[in-house]
Amino acid sequence: MDPAFALLGENDVLASTLERRMDVKLIGWLLLLSGWFIVLATLAMLPAGLLRAGFLLAGAIVECLGLALLTYGYTIEQRRSE
Repeated sequence: MDPAFALLGENDVLASTLERRMDVKLIGWLLLLSGWFIVLATLAMLPAGLLRAGFLLAGAIVECLGLALLTYGYTIEQRRSE
C-alpha cells in the first residue's frame, strides 16, 4: 500500500479506489511515453519500408492505448468528485 494512503487503512475501499485510479493514470502515462520512444527508435534505426511502417503503427497503437487509459483514469476521477 502506498504510504500516502496508509492513514486510510489497509481494508478501506476508498484507499484501494484511489490507488487504482493513480495506477491507471500512471500506466497511461508510461504507455504514452513508451509509444513515443518506439516511434523515435523506429525512425532512427529502421530503413524505410514495410518493417518501419509496422513498427510505426505499433508505436502509434501503444500511444493510443496510453491515451485511452489516461482518459479513463481522469474520467473516473471526475465522476467520483461530482
